[in-house]
Amino acid sequence: MHKAAKVALGCLLAPVGLLVLSVIFFAGLHMAGVPDADQTSTSLEQALPAAETQLVRSDGPVDDSLGVAAGELSQEKIVLVDLDLSEGAFTIIPGPAAEGIRVEADYDQGSYKLEQKYDFEGGRPRYRLRFGSTISFWRRIADDGSITDEELEKNQITVQLPRDTPMNLTLKMGIAQADIELDGLALNELIADFKMGEFNVSTKELNPIAMQRVELCGRMGEMSFEGVSYLRAATVLSSCAMGEVLLDLGGPLTRDTEIIAKMRMGEMRLNLPAAARWDSESRFSAQWGEINGAREGIENAAEDAALLSVDAAVFMGEMTLNRYRVRDTDLRRPKRD
Repeated sequence: MHKAAKVALGCLLAPVGLLVLSVIFFAGLHMAGVPDADQTSTSLEQALPAAETQLVRSDGPVDDSLGVAAGELSQEKIVLVDLDLSEGAFTIIPGPAAEGIRVEADYDQGSYKLEQKYDFEGGRPRYRLRFGSTISFWRRIADDGSITDEELEKNQITVQLPRDTPMNLTLKMGIAQADIELDGLALNELIADFKMGEFNVSTKELNPIAMQRVELCGRMGEMSFEGVSYLRAATVLSSCAMGEVLLDLGGPLTRDTEIIAKMRMGEMRLNLPAAARWDSESRFSAQWGEINGAREGIENAAEDAALLSVDAAVFMGEMTLNRYRVRDTDLRRPKRD
């Protein structure tokens, strides 16, 4: 056979061979199936060295002088908290500092594993919580074709984090539904990485630590970040790939704040305060889409008001800008245990 003909025949047969191998692969995974459900309930507790790490809040009114600035805390007094959670319905709430970290879980131990680890890294206490499937994602897909909301809701995990304890909080969540309340937490650093699902992060109390940077990243799904200004971060980075995202500052700006919000495909809504000085170099863009709402400077801002700088962009989709006015009562005193 002519060499060119052999090459052409090989190019034609290669996709067929790949398809056959894929069918055999998925058929094998389907035959293997998944383990039968084995529902269990368990509780985990982890005490923290509160006497050394607890941050005492002021009894006075909450204002910009509250607490400490990033870098003023000694690194040994910051707890590293790493939550890696996938395929479940997760709730994160604040709790009394004296109780440390508590976990209440109701899940399928036939296919999932829950484990915690506590040690020290560079002299700092480090807590790690992991929840995820013990079987491969493709094996589960081959078994029933998808992972439904009903399956996620069979895994109910509640994590209680201690108030007033300085911490670097890292959230890494896969396919999930999550409701995350940060009220009363003393966050020195916050990094959130969400893969797929529905996520709501909210706070209504001023963070006693003035952070340098907050990272809120999502890949696919619906994401809501409410009360971001209460985190008191100098830079807020929101980066989402596909879906819907709400970035709601939700409260008064107590410091100069830079917002960097990027969206590849979908809808992005920004709720920005009216009482702030507007950075003239702020930018809004939608390459293949539209922008709704006013982009001009904020009116009647006091000369000593905090400076707001925004760099927001949607590659394909829609951006909506809303303004809100802050009442004095929104400057809330932190709750005490």
